[in-house]
Amino acid sequence: MKQATNLESLKLPMLLPGIEINTSPSDYFPIKQMQMRRFTGEYWERFGPIITGAVHV
Repeated sequence: MKQATNLESLKLPMLLPGIEINTSPSDYFPIKQMQMRRFTGEYWERFGPIITGAVHV
């Protein structure tokens, strides 16, 4: 648990480029970033910047 609750700026290949995982002993929510996507009729395309927000419980 010590390692799982102390992740900082971890980038995983399964996430979108630029999305990072961060946890702490008082914050168990690892993903706080996203990027908007829209369907073009054939596929999903990303647009805009990566958005960072706080998680409220």
